[in-house]
Amino acid sequence: MALLGSLATLLALAGCVTASPPPSESNGVYTLWAQYGLTAGNWDRAEHDAIARAQGFCADKGLVYRLVKEEKTGTPGATALRSTVWFRCEREFAQVTATLNADCNEQMSDPALDPIRSKIELSGAAADAPPPFQIAADDSYPTELERQAIAKWAALRDACSARQREASRVPPSTPPLRATYLEQANAFADQIAGKIGALTVALYQDKLTYGEFAQKRYDFARDGAAAEREFRQATLISDPQRAMQAEQLALQNFQLMLAGWNTYLQSVSARAPRPAADTGGKVTAH
Repeated sequence: MALLGSLATLLALAGCVTASPPPSESNGVYTLWAQYGLTAGNWDRAEHDAIARAQGFCADKGLVYRLVKEEKTGTPGATALRSTVWFRCEREFAQVTATLNADCNEQMSDPALDPIRSKIELSGAAADAPPPFQIAADDSYPTELERQAIAKWAALRDACSARQREASRVPPSTPPLRATYLEQANAFADQIAGKIGALTVALYQDKLTYGEFAQKRYDFARDGAAAEREFRQATLISDPQRAMQAEQLALQNFQLMLAGWNTYLQSVSARAPRPAADTGGKVTAH
C-alpha cells in the first residue's frame, strides 16, 4: 500500500494539472492559483494559466485585470510548481476618467457657485481654449460673496483632482518603461494643478482680477500640456539614446517653465490686496 501511495504521488507530481476554485476576494483583491506537475509544465506555464484565468474572470464582469502581486512556490521534482496571483478587476482608465469628469462637472452645477458662474470657467480643461472675451476683460476683484463661492469651487476641484490622481495610480504590473512615462505624466499634471491652485489662492486674496486669473490659468494649462506632449513624443523615439536625450531636454524645458511660473507667482504674492467691489472702496483684511 505504501508503494502504491508513493507511485500515485509521483504520478501526480509528474503530470497533474490543477487550479484553485473560483477566486476568493478580500478588500477588493482576488486570489487564485494554477500549478503543474514536473512533466506537465513549469512555473511560467502555471503563471500564464493563472493570469489567463484572472483576466477571463475580470472580463466576465466587464472589467480589466490589474495584477497586485504574484508568488511562485514549489520545488522542481519534489512538489508541484504553483503560481498564485493577487489581482483587482477595474474599469478601463478612459472609462474611469470619463465617469470622474462627468461627476465633477455635475458638482459644478451647485447653486453655491452661482455668484462666480459668469466670471470663472468652472468646468472643462483650462487648456482647451483661451478664456472668452467677457471673462478675459473682467478687471474686477471678488466680492465677499464671490470669495465664498471661490472657496467652495476650489474645494470641489481639489476633491476631483484627488480622485483623478487615485484613478491614474500606476498598477504594479505595468512594464518599467511604461510605468516611468505614466509616473512622469502624473508629475506634470500635479505640478500644473499646484500652480493653478496658487492662482486661485491669489484670486481669493484680491491679488488678481478675474481677467488676469483666467488668462494665467489658461497659459499655465496650455504650456503644461505642451510640455507633457513634448515628453510623450520623446518616449516614442525608437533609438534609445536619442529618446533619452529628448526626454531629458523635455524635462529641462519643463523645469525652466516652472521657474518662470514661480517667478510670476512670487510677484503676485508680493502684491497688496485690492478692495473688493462691495466694500465701498475700503480695504478689508482677509
